[in-house]
Amino acid sequence: MNWHSVGTKVVAVALAFMALVVTDTLLYYYHSQKQKIIAHEVETARNLILVSESVRLNMAEKWQKGIFTPQMLLDIAATAATEQEKADRIFATVPVATSWQIVQAKAKEGNFRFKAPRVGARNVKNEADPVEQQALTFFQNNPDAADYTYIDDVHDQIRFFRPVILLQQCEICHGDPSTSQQLWKRSDGRDLLGYPMENKKAGDLHGAFEIIKPLTAAYAQLWQDLLKALGYGLLALAVIATILYQSINGIITPPDRSCPEAPGHRRRSGQPARTHGSEGKIGVRLAGIQLQQFRQENRQDRR
Repeated sequence: MNWHSVGTKVVAVALAFMALVVTDTLLYYYHSQKQKIIAHEVETARNLILVSESVRLNMAEKWQKGIFTPQMLLDIAATAATEQEKADRIFATVPVATSWQIVQAKAKEGNFRFKAPRVGARNVKNEADPVEQQALTFFQNNPDAADYTYIDDVHDQIRFFRPVILLQQCEICHGDPSTSQQLWKRSDGRDLLGYPMENKKAGDLHGAFEIIKPLTAAYAQLWQDLLKALGYGLLALAVIATILYQSINGIITPPDRSCPEAPGHRRRSGQPARTHGSEGKIGVRLAGIQLQQFRQENRQDRR
């Protein structure tokens, strides 16, 4: 292959252009598919949280209908054999706790984590971290916001939040501490399980529901697809380059260096010009006739 030939240069320019197009296409494909993955996982998280919210509202409705009452909880506390049994049976009537337990039961199967973060959480596992505090601040400043999404590029995961607004039924444990004596037969401003009542009211932001969904597996599949597309692209470029090079070489032929008119041809001193074909033969004959005439004229002049 002559790297300085016109055909090679044309092929190189064409390949550079096509490589640029392929690169731009693959980058667009990567970012487009990445956004689709994130959008899909966010929608999945939203559906999961809607289920948990539905469970919470259903449990709150049971309190409103009188199916659960403070007196019932006092009876449960009085008959429980252990403190753990007491806590388990009481938490089973709490709307937020029930939602958490139902969704968390499918967390491993669904490859996600569920939390109910808040500042000053009764369960230390739900104490808000910096990202969760950011989400809670957003809900506090935007009361009409339905959700909040945080894309964690460091850990390749999404964190989807939905605000938990305190309901009237929640006030029996989180409301006015002065009601603890009336509700729970306690004079220390605490609820039945001994947690301080925070003097919250219905409509207050209590915390949030959070779904943490890893993106590692989806991103790994995207990279495999991208590498496969890159391989096909390189193969296509190689085939196109071969076809293009052969086609151009068939059109553009190098000049004959043996021809006197060819660029770069140098004829040695005294070397007669080469002729080819019938035109060359005619030229030789004419030269012979002219030579004979010259000789005859030269003889006549001598006489």
